[in-house]
Amino acid sequence: MKSPNQIFTKAPRSKLKPLVAAMLPLMAFGIHNPVLAAVIDYTNGEEKTDAIALTDNSTQLQVTAGTATQSGSIGGDFDLEKIGAGTLIFSGMNSYRGDTNISAGTLRIANIGAIPNTSGTVNVSAGAFFDIATSVSIDDFTGAGTTSINTSQTLTIGVNGSASSQNIEYSGVITGAGNLYSYANRTLSGNNSYTGTTTVDKGTVIVSATGDINESSAISITANGTLNVDGGG
Repeated sequence: MKSPNQIFTKAPRSKLKPLVAAMLPLMAFGIHNPVLAAVIDYTNGEEKTDAIALTDNSTQLQVTAGTATQSGSIGGDFDLEKIGAGTLIFSGMNSYRGDTNISAGTLRIANIGAIPNTSGTVNVSAGAFFDIATSVSIDDFTGAGTTSINTSQTLTIGVNGSASSQNIEYSGVITGAGNLYSYANRTLSGNNSYTGTTTVDKGTVIVSATGDINESSAISITANGTLNVDGGG
């Protein structure tokens, strides 16, 4: 039985619970609906050793002038984009699985694992440069920019076979003294000048009427490969 003199007081209401409830929708919006693209800026001569985790398709790596290096690893299941007129060197081993979009300037490959062969397509925009300083194997590439393969290095495309069932066109120019090795169906419609060996290991490589392979470039075609020049077979 309660004492007639007993006094009860109401405990103060916690402010934490309504605060958390109010924050949850904002947290969910920030996670699932990113508003601002993540731009990572590099200055001339800078080397970034920190790892980059791609959490969505908005990550842009920007070098406005000069040359910078990304030696830290890049991982994640999303795309990345190189922007800015400068040169960015990938010198580390990366594991990201999205596309590599070179929209401006130069992306230089200085490690055989800089672009994982499990990643998506390399897209080289008109006016941009894909500089292969060391051999690299990629799933596929397309675009209208310039690809330079350095002496004795090899650009291998179609390594995963995902592009073998479709014909991908590269309308840009391939230059340098390196080699091109293809496992996939593709059309080369640019005025190419590279002098290394062209190897067609699987699928069909079409050199269109507007395209060219340097006359001094050796050509190797396996039993599973076809080279179609000017659409004439």
